[in-house]
Amino acid sequence: MIQALPRQDATDLMNSRTKRAPAPPRQPHDYWRKRIRSAQFRRGLRRAVGAELRDLAPRRVADLVDATAVRRALRQLELGRIDREVLGDFLIAMERHFTLRLRRDRRSLFAVLGPELAPDVEALLAADGHLPPFADDLVAGMLDQELVNKLLTDLVFTAIGAFNRRVNPIFGAVTTHMLEDQIKGFIRLFMPTLQRQAVAFATSRTNQRLLVEFSRAFVRQLFEQPVAAYADLPSPTQRRRAEALLRKALRTKKADAALRQAALDAWDNLYRNVAQRTVAELIDVTRYAEALTDLAVTSLQRLLDRDELASFLAAELHRAPRT
Repeated sequence: MIQALPRQDATDLMNSRTKRAPAPPRQPHDYWRKRIRSAQFRRGLRRAVGAELRDLAPRRVADLVDATAVRRALRQLELGRIDREVLGDFLIAMERHFTLRLRRDRRSLFAVLGPELAPDVEALLAADGHLPPFADDLVAGMLDQELVNKLLTDLVFTAIGAFNRRVNPIFGAVTTHMLEDQIKGFIRLFMPTLQRQAVAFATSRTNQRLLVEFSRAFVRQLFEQPVAAYADLPSPTQRRRAEALLRKALRTKKADAALRQAALDAWDNLYRNVAQRTVAELIDVTRYAEALTDLAVTSLQRLLDRDELASFLAAELHRAPRT
Protein backbone atom coordinates (compact mmCIF):
# COMPACT_ATOMS: atom_id res chain seq x y z
CA MET A 1 0.00 0.00 0.00
CA ILE A 2 1.37 3.37 -1.05
CA GLN A 3 2.03 5.72 1.83
CA ALA A 4 0.73 9.23 1.35
CA LEU A 5 3.32 12.01 1.39
CA PRO A 6 3.07 14.76 4.02
CA ARG A 7 1.41 17.94 2.72
CA GLN A 8 4.67 19.99 2.72
CA ASP A 9 6.57 17.24 0.92
CA ALA A 10 3.78 16.95 -1.65
CA THR A 11 3.92 20.70 -2.25
CA ASP A 12 7.70 20.65 -2.67
CA LEU A 13 7.42 17.68 -5.07
CA MET A 14 4.80 19.50 -7.14
CA ASN A 15 6.91 22.67 -7.30
CA SER A 16 9.98 20.67 -8.36
CA ARG A 17 8.02 18.94 -11.13
CA THR A 18 6.55 22.16 -12.49
CA LYS A 19 9.88 23.99 -11.94
CA ARG A 20 8.03 26.90 -10.33
CA ALA A 21 9.31 28.73 -7.30
CA PRO A 22 6.89 29.01 -4.40
CA ALA A 23 4.85 32.23 -4.42
CA PRO A 24 6.48 34.94 -2.29
CA PRO A 25 4.62 35.83 0.89
CA ARG A 26 2.17 38.68 0.42
CA GLN A 27 3.56 41.93 1.83
CA PRO A 28 1.32 44.36 3.72
CA HIS A 29 2.06 47.18 1.31
CA ASP A 30 0.95 45.11 -1.70
CA TYR A 31 -2.62 45.88 -0.67
CA TRP A 32 -1.97 49.62 -0.66
CA ARG A 33 -0.24 49.52 -4.02
CA LYS A 34 -3.31 47.91 -5.52
CA ARG A 35 -5.73 50.05 -3.53
CA ILE A 36 -4.21 53.37 -4.63
CA ARG A 37 -4.53 52.35 -8.27
CA SER A 38 -8.25 51.66 -7.90
CA ALA A 39 -10.92 54.00 -9.28
CA GLN A 40 -12.72 53.98 -5.92
CA PHE A 41 -9.64 55.34 -4.10
CA ARG A 42 -9.18 58.05 -6.74
CA ARG A 43 -12.83 59.15 -6.46
CA GLY A 44 -12.63 59.30 -2.68
CA LEU A 45 -9.39 61.26 -2.74
CA ARG A 46 -10.83 63.68 -5.29
CA ARG A 47 -13.81 64.33 -3.03
CA ALA A 48 -11.50 64.90 -0.04
CA VAL A 49 -9.20 67.27 -1.97
CA GLY A 50 -12.21 69.13 -3.38
CA ALA A 51 -13.69 69.56 0.10
CA GLU A 52 -10.39 70.93 1.43
CA LEU A 53 -10.06 73.38 -1.46
CA ARG A 54 -13.64 74.57 -1.04
CA ASP A 55 -12.91 75.15 2.64
CA LEU A 56 -9.76 77.13 1.78
CA ALA A 57 -11.33 79.05 -1.13
CA PRO A 58 -12.65 82.07 0.84
CA ARG A 59 -9.55 82.40 3.02
CA ARG A 60 -6.74 84.88 2.35
CA VAL A 61 -3.23 83.75 1.55
CA ALA A 62 -1.95 85.85 4.47
CA ASP A 63 -4.06 83.71 6.84
CA LEU A 64 -2.64 80.46 5.46
CA VAL A 65 1.04 81.22 4.81
CA ASP A 66 3.55 82.34 7.42
CA ALA A 67 5.64 84.78 5.41
CA THR A 68 8.17 85.19 8.22
CA ALA A 69 8.83 81.45 8.36
CA VAL A 70 9.36 81.31 4.60
CA ARG A 71 11.82 84.23 4.74
CA ARG A 72 13.66 82.57 7.62
CA ALA A 73 13.97 79.34 5.64
CA LEU A 74 15.27 81.20 2.58
CA ARG A 75 17.73 83.18 4.69
CA GLN A 76 19.06 80.00 6.29
CA LEU A 77 19.30 78.16 2.99
CA GLU A 78 22.82 76.74 2.72
CA LEU A 79 23.58 77.40 -0.92
CA GLY A 80 27.20 76.49 -0.30
CA ARG A 81 26.18 72.84 -0.22
CA ILE A 82 25.02 73.01 -3.85
CA ASP A 83 27.58 71.66 -6.31
CA ARG A 84 28.38 74.69 -8.46
CA GLU A 85 29.59 72.59 -11.37
CA VAL A 86 26.29 70.71 -11.44
CA LEU A 87 24.35 73.98 -11.15
CA GLY A 88 26.40 75.49 -13.97
CA ASP A 89 25.83 72.43 -16.17
CA PHE A 90 22.10 72.64 -15.47
CA LEU A 91 21.83 76.33 -16.38
CA ILE A 92 23.95 75.92 -19.51
CA ALA A 93 21.92 72.90 -20.62
CA MET A 94 18.72 74.91 -20.18
CA GLU A 95 20.12 77.78 -22.26
CA ARG A 96 21.27 75.41 -25.01
CA HIS A 97 17.90 73.68 -25.11
CA PHE A 98 16.12 77.04 -25.31
CA THR A 99 18.45 78.17 -28.12
CA LEU A 100 17.80 74.93 -30.02
CA ARG A 101 14.06 75.51 -29.77
CA LEU A 102 14.50 79.07 -31.04
CA ARG A 103 16.44 77.85 -34.08
CA ARG A 104 13.51 75.63 -35.05
CA ASP A 105 10.91 78.40 -34.81
CA ARG A 106 10.51 80.34 -38.05
CA ARG A 107 7.65 82.50 -36.75
CA SER A 108 8.02 86.19 -35.99
CA LEU A 109 7.55 87.59 -32.51
CA PHE A 110 4.21 88.98 -33.67
CA ALA A 111 3.16 85.44 -34.64
CA VAL A 112 4.42 84.03 -31.32
CA LEU A 113 2.38 86.58 -29.37
CA GLY A 114 -0.67 85.59 -31.35
CA PRO A 115 -3.23 87.52 -33.36
CA GLU A 116 -4.92 88.79 -30.20
CA LEU A 117 -1.84 90.64 -28.87
CA ALA A 118 -0.29 91.82 -32.14
CA PRO A 119 -2.73 94.76 -32.57
CA ASP A 120 -2.07 95.84 -28.97
CA VAL A 121 1.68 95.83 -29.61
CA GLU A 122 1.13 97.93 -32.73
CA ALA A 123 -1.03 100.36 -30.75
CA LEU A 124 1.63 100.58 -28.05
CA LEU A 125 4.30 101.45 -30.61
CA ALA A 126 2.00 104.02 -32.23
CA ALA A 127 1.11 105.74 -28.97
CA ASP A 128 2.41 109.22 -28.25
CA GLY A 129 5.69 109.14 -26.39
CA HIS A 130 8.26 111.49 -24.96
CA LEU A 131 11.93 111.30 -24.12
CA PRO A 132 12.95 110.73 -20.50
CA PRO A 133 14.69 113.52 -18.53
CA PHE A 134 18.09 111.88 -18.95
CA ALA A 135 17.77 111.77 -22.76
CA ASP A 136 20.34 114.57 -23.23
CA ASP A 137 23.00 112.70 -21.26
CA LEU A 138 22.09 109.40 -22.95
CA VAL A 139 22.42 110.77 -26.49
CA ALA A 140 25.58 112.70 -25.56
CA GLY A 141 27.13 109.53 -24.13
CA MET A 142 26.33 107.61 -27.31
CA LEU A 143 27.80 110.33 -29.55
CA ASP A 144 30.93 110.46 -27.42
CA GLN A 145 31.84 106.86 -28.22
CA GLU A 146 34.93 106.32 -30.36
CA LEU A 147 32.98 104.46 -33.03
CA VAL A 148 30.47 107.29 -33.41
CA ASN A 149 33.27 109.88 -33.45
CA LYS A 150 35.03 108.03 -36.25
CA LEU A 151 31.78 107.56 -38.14
CA LEU A 152 30.90 111.26 -37.91
CA THR A 153 34.43 112.24 -38.94
CA ASP A 154 34.28 109.97 -42.00
CA LEU A 155 30.83 111.29 -42.91
CA VAL A 156 31.97 114.93 -42.78
CA PHE A 157 35.17 114.10 -44.68
CA THR A 158 33.13 112.29 -47.38
CA ALA A 159 30.84 115.30 -47.66
CA ILE A 160 33.83 117.66 -48.06
CA GLY A 161 35.36 115.34 -50.66
CA ALA A 162 32.13 115.20 -52.64
CA PHE A 163 31.88 119.00 -52.53
CA ASN A 164 35.49 119.41 -53.78
CA ARG A 165 34.93 116.97 -56.63
CA ARG A 166 31.82 118.84 -57.68
CA VAL A 167 33.51 122.27 -57.52
CA ASN A 168 36.81 121.14 -59.02
CA PRO A 169 36.25 117.97 -61.07
CA ILE A 170 39.91 117.79 -62.22
CA PHE A 171 41.91 118.28 -59.00
CA GLY A 172 39.20 118.00 -56.30
CA ALA A 173 39.57 114.24 -55.68
CA VAL A 174 43.40 114.39 -55.72
CA THR A 175 43.51 117.36 -53.32
CA THR A 176 41.07 115.73 -50.91
CA HIS A 177 43.08 112.48 -50.89
CA MET A 178 46.39 114.27 -50.31
CA LEU A 179 45.01 116.37 -47.47
CA GLU A 180 42.90 113.60 -45.85
CA ASP A 181 44.81 113.56 -42.53
CA GLN A 182 44.80 117.36 -42.23
CA ILE A 183 41.10 117.60 -43.09
CA LYS A 184 40.13 114.90 -40.57
CA GLY A 185 42.25 116.55 -37.90
CA PHE A 186 40.49 119.82 -38.59
CA ILE A 187 37.11 118.08 -38.35
CA ARG A 188 38.03 116.56 -34.96
CA LEU A 189 38.66 120.05 -33.59
CA PHE A 190 35.02 120.88 -34.23
CA MET A 191 33.66 117.49 -33.10
CA PRO A 192 32.53 118.72 -29.63
CA THR A 193 30.51 121.48 -31.28
CA LEU A 194 29.08 118.97 -33.77
CA GLN A 195 28.12 116.65 -30.94
CA ARG A 196 26.36 119.38 -29.00
CA GLN A 197 24.39 120.35 -32.06
CA ALA A 198 23.50 116.70 -32.71
CA VAL A 199 22.26 116.26 -29.12
CA ALA A 200 20.23 119.47 -29.34
CA PHE A 201 18.75 118.32 -32.67
CA ALA A 202 17.85 114.83 -31.40
CA THR A 203 16.33 115.96 -28.11
CA SER A 204 14.55 119.12 -29.16
CA ARG A 205 10.76 119.10 -28.83
CA THR A 206 10.45 119.63 -32.57
CA ASN A 207 12.54 116.59 -33.48
CA GLN A 208 11.47 114.24 -30.70
CA ARG A 209 8.75 112.87 -32.92
CA LEU A 210 11.34 111.84 -35.52
CA LEU A 211 13.46 110.07 -32.88
CA VAL A 212 10.43 108.31 -31.38
CA GLU A 213 9.28 107.26 -34.86
CA PHE A 214 12.74 105.85 -35.51
CA SER A 215 12.55 103.88 -32.25
CA ARG A 216 9.11 102.54 -33.16
CA ALA A 217 10.28 101.45 -36.58
CA PHE A 218 13.30 99.75 -35.02
CA VAL A 219 11.15 97.87 -32.47
CA ARG A 220 8.66 96.92 -35.18
CA GLN A 221 11.49 95.46 -37.26
CA LEU A 222 12.62 93.40 -34.27
CA PHE A 223 9.11 92.01 -33.79
CA GLU A 224 8.85 91.10 -37.46
CA GLN A 225 12.10 89.11 -37.49
CA PRO A 226 11.85 85.30 -37.26
CA VAL A 227 12.38 84.04 -33.72
CA ALA A 228 15.15 81.76 -35.04
CA ALA A 229 17.23 84.82 -35.94
CA TYR A 230 17.70 85.65 -32.25
CA ALA A 231 19.22 82.23 -31.52
CA ASP A 232 22.33 83.02 -33.54
CA LEU A 233 22.97 86.55 -32.28
CA PRO A 234 25.90 85.44 -30.07
CA SER A 235 28.75 83.79 -31.94
CA PRO A 236 30.07 80.36 -30.83
CA THR A 237 33.06 82.12 -29.26
CA GLN A 238 30.81 84.51 -27.34
CA ARG A 239 28.73 81.58 -26.11
CA ARG A 240 31.80 79.72 -24.84
CA ARG A 241 33.03 82.82 -23.05
CA ALA A 242 29.58 83.45 -21.56
CA GLU A 243 29.41 79.87 -20.28
CA ALA A 244 32.88 80.15 -18.76
CA LEU A 245 31.86 83.45 -17.14
CA LEU A 246 28.73 81.83 -15.68
CA ARG A 247 30.74 78.96 -14.18
CA LYS A 248 33.24 81.42 -12.70
CA ALA A 249 30.47 83.64 -11.30
CA LEU A 250 28.81 80.66 -9.59
CA ARG A 251 32.07 79.87 -7.77
CA THR A 252 32.53 83.35 -6.32
CA LYS A 253 31.87 84.06 -2.66
CA LYS A 254 29.27 86.68 -3.49
CA ALA A 255 27.22 84.23 -5.54
CA ASP A 256 25.61 82.79 -2.39
CA ALA A 257 24.56 86.19 -1.11
CA ALA A 258 23.28 87.25 -4.54
CA LEU A 259 21.23 84.06 -5.03
CA ARG A 260 19.83 84.22 -1.52
CA GLN A 261 18.89 87.89 -1.91
CA ALA A 262 17.28 87.15 -5.28
CA ALA A 263 15.20 84.40 -3.67
CA LEU A 264 14.16 86.74 -0.84
CA ASP A 265 13.24 89.53 -3.25
CA ALA A 266 11.24 87.11 -5.41
CA TRP A 267 9.35 85.81 -2.37
CA ASP A 268 8.68 89.30 -1.00
CA ASN A 269 7.29 90.48 -4.34
CA LEU A 270 5.16 87.36 -4.73
CA TYR A 271 3.77 87.55 -1.20
CA ARG A 272 3.11 91.29 -1.46
CA ASN A 273 0.93 90.68 -4.52
CA VAL A 274 -1.04 87.68 -3.27
CA ALA A 275 -1.20 88.12 0.52
CA GLN A 276 -4.60 89.83 0.56
CA ARG A 277 -6.12 87.66 -2.15
CA THR A 278 -8.23 84.63 -1.45
CA VAL A 279 -7.40 81.15 -2.66
CA ALA A 280 -10.44 81.27 -4.96
CA GLU A 281 -9.04 84.39 -6.66
CA LEU A 282 -5.78 82.60 -7.45
CA ILE A 283 -6.92 79.14 -8.54
CA ASP A 284 -10.03 77.43 -9.90
CA VAL A 285 -10.78 75.10 -6.98
CA THR A 286 -13.02 72.83 -9.06
CA ARG A 287 -10.44 72.38 -11.78
CA TYR A 288 -7.47 72.02 -9.46
CA ALA A 289 -9.18 69.42 -7.26
CA GLU A 290 -8.81 66.90 -10.08
CA ALA A 291 -5.29 68.03 -10.96
CA LEU A 292 -4.12 67.79 -7.34
CA THR A 293 -5.76 64.38 -7.02
CA ASP A 294 -3.85 63.08 -10.03
CA LEU A 295 -0.64 64.51 -8.61
CA ALA A 296 -1.28 62.95 -5.19
CA VAL A 297 -2.08 59.54 -6.66
CA THR A 298 1.02 59.59 -8.85
CA SER A 299 3.19 60.63 -5.91
CA LEU A 300 1.76 57.91 -3.67
CA GLN A 301 2.29 55.29 -6.36
CA ARG A 302 5.93 56.23 -6.78
CA LEU A 303 6.36 56.35 -3.01
CA LEU A 304 4.97 52.85 -2.57
CA ASP A 305 7.22 51.53 -5.33
CA ARG A 306 10.07 51.91 -2.82
CA ASP A 307 9.87 48.78 -0.67
CA GLU A 308 11.37 50.29 2.47
CA LEU A 309 9.06 53.30 2.45
CA ALA A 310 6.05 51.19 1.50
CA SER A 311 6.70 48.76 4.35
CA PHE A 312 7.12 51.62 6.80
CA LEU A 313 3.87 53.31 5.76
CA ALA A 314 1.94 50.04 5.76
CA ALA A 315 3.22 49.25 9.27
CA GLU A 316 2.28 52.73 10.50
CA LEU A 317 -1.21 52.41 9.04
CA HIS A 318 -1.56 48.97 10.64
CA ARG A 319 -0.66 50.48 14.05
CA ALA A 320 -3.21 53.27 13.73
CA PRO A 321 -6.04 52.88 16.26
CA ARG A 322 -9.32 51.84 14.73
CA THR A 323 -12.46 53.73 15.65
